[in-house]
Amino acid sequence: MNVDLAIYPAKKTAYSSIDALLALRQEYGLKPTDVSRLVARTFYEPPRNVRPRDATEALNSLQFNLAAALFFGRFSVAELDRVRFEDPQVLAFADERIEVVRDPKLDRMRRKGKWPGAIDLLLKDGRRITKLLEYHRGQVQNFVREDEIEAKFLGMAQPVIGQNAERVVAMVRELENIHRASELTALLGPS
Repeated sequence: MNVDLAIYPAKKTAYSSIDALLALRQEYGLKPTDVSRLVARTFYEPPRNVRPRDATEALNSLQFNLAAALFFGRFSVAELDRVRFEDPQVLAFADERIEVVRDPKLDRMRRKGKWPGAIDLLLKDGRRITKLLEYHRGQVQNFVREDEIEAKFLGMAQPVIGQNAERVVAMVRELENIHRASELTALLGPS
């Protein structure tokens, strides 16, 4: 089966860039204060929207996606909360330190079926570091672990169905032992 998973609440075109930035953040222990400039190289021209007015604009703004990922160490539904997408530090970083450029090399990679993204960072100590990914996490070529899928589900479901979210995960793990689908679906309504 050739099925990709939506790992982030963002456009699929942003996934590899988010992955690359989070990998650099973790590998080098980076904080926003360490970064002078962030260049996101993409295979497309995203609109410049660094000051989203609502959650829909936030998930569609590559600049916001990247700034939030660098500040919070993740990009999840929590970053689509108004408190996050109106955070003046995040917005200033997105506006003043992030540049998005279309890279012909990545465009050629995309035409070959890849979903590339690259991040170039200029750090305040003068170092330049880069990460290029051909496939984002969640693609068949770069699949995610089961615990990551469960964590994403819990992050999205707990605000809606509360503690039942944990029960849903436990039931799905034992799906072959469930006699009626209604046992599972009964847990999916608001708590």
